[in-house]
Amino acid sequence: HYILPAYKKLADTLSLRHSEPLGVFYKVGHFLFFLAVSLTLILNRQKLQLSVWLILVLMLIFAVATEGLQLHLYNRSTRLFDIGIDLSGVALAVVIGQCFRVRDHKSIHTNDGHAE
Repeated sequence: HYILPAYKKLADTLSLRHSEPLGVFYKVGHFLFFLAVSLTLILNRQKLQLSVWLILVLMLIFAVATEGLQLHLYNRSTRLFDIGIDLSGVALAVVIGQCFRVRDHKSIHTNDGHAE
């Protein structure tokens, strides 16, 4: 009742045309999922012994795989645009991870004026 007009307004704002009213929410969910998984991996990459490049490659493979799987699901489609949405979540995670890294680096080197 109230969701459909809000969806249409959001879809028009984002220039998204999707036959299903919840399509935008699926896209936002994919973005947030890829952001959360990527950020978790990036923030724990030293413990996991993963480079940022390897995380990027793994997330690219995962994005392509999840879109490919949708070929086999009823009422779902595979689009390069959707892979772009997934990877934009990964890109934001890299930026956030870099901000944490810079902050941690500064706090280590400014603690009592001595590097630890």
